[in-house]
Amino acid sequence: MQSHWDKLPTIRVVDAGYLLAGMEPESKWQFAPPLVKNLFNLIRDKTGAVTMSTIPGGRSEITRAEFQALKAEYGATPAIEPTTAPVSNEAENLADRELLAAISEIVNNGASLNWRYWVQQLPTLTAAEAARLICGLDPDLFQSLESRPNQNDQRQPCAKAAMIQRLAEREGMESANPKDWLTWADKHQIAVHDGFKLEVESAPAQNTATPPILQATETKEQRQDRRLQACETYGLVMPKSHLSRLPDGMGDVANREKVTRQAFSTDVKAALKRRDSAIRDGRTVHRA
Repeated sequence: MQSHWDKLPTIRVVDAGYLLAGMEPESKWQFAPPLVKNLFNLIRDKTGAVTMSTIPGGRSEITRAEFQALKAEYGATPAIEPTTAPVSNEAENLADRELLAAISEIVNNGASLNWRYWVQQLPTLTAAEAARLICGLDPDLFQSLESRPNQNDQRQPCAKAAMIQRLAEREGMESANPKDWLTWADKHQIAVHDGFKLEVESAPAQNTATPPILQATETKEQRQDRRLQACETYGLVMPKSHLSRLPDGMGDVANREKVTRQAFSTDVKAALKRRDSAIRDGRTVHRA
């Protein structure tokens, strides 16, 4: 049976957001829950309509066809009766958590993330990849945290990802399996994007038990020498002293390693210092 809302030629964005979340717009909600706020953003991205039109020529309603298309792709359960108590902002319902996570990903990335690939198919994640996934960002779209793949404002999750990556690299946490990254984030009381958390929790046990957190095949000194060699292979003219200014282009090589320029430069300077000492002493050093 068609509801009152299905028969209207146009629907206000503020009403459509509640309907897509499975709530009755005419219920007297004091504040829009986070799920509904994210649906307002989704409607704006898909149709250009906003909750309050303050732009000349703008609109705060969507057509019935637009609503039906959104409902088919993102709609939740049928609208609840007005007499039903509002759902909690902290609702633990799995379907709500998955929907809210997916909408957040669409706002930031333009599409929901392929969590099966990142969590279940890849045995380990680098610090850069994990930092972005913890924030609900696609590591491929946001290889540079300055990237802006759509018109939405991703400054806050990008800033958070940069802080997480920096902290992990300072602790030597350069590569780990998804479950270990979740444990590490919990230890540091870092809020993890629900899509990442849900996928890790549902992943088969054998895919979350890879033991080493650090890459055991490469020591710290070997990594430093390898990064110095990468700079020279890239064509950068490296200084003879670790106290000298590093050449332009370090950031490009650091991006290839998927680490921050600062962490990369610290490794390169350590390798230069060791090379200087070896040359003075007439010794040789490890080369990648």
